[in-house]
Amino acid sequence: MTPEQLAKNGSEAGNQAALFCQFALHFDQYPELKTAFAIPNGGKRDLREAANMKAQGVKAGVYDVFIPVPRGPWHGLFVEMKRAKSQRGRA
Repeated sequence: MTPEQLAKNGSEAGNQAALFCQFALHFDQYPELKTAFAIPNGGKRDLREAANMKAQGVKAGVYDVFIPVPRGPWHGLFVEMKRAKSQRGRA
């Protein structure tokens, strides 16, 4: 699938999948994009799974994606994904 197809429904999950698809298309030019990873801190979970993830250190308010590549004085890039016209949150 293409990034455009993945993002077509406008959901945050679709946009994040499109972002990683776009990264994959540019691995040759920017190999450091291979180090990017998603942080599973959102989504609907039952109480048992939520308690398990909290015990493992998952925290509310943590960004969705991290690229652990230093540039200048920075030690990486956090990315917060939001869908367009979201009523539930602000970045």
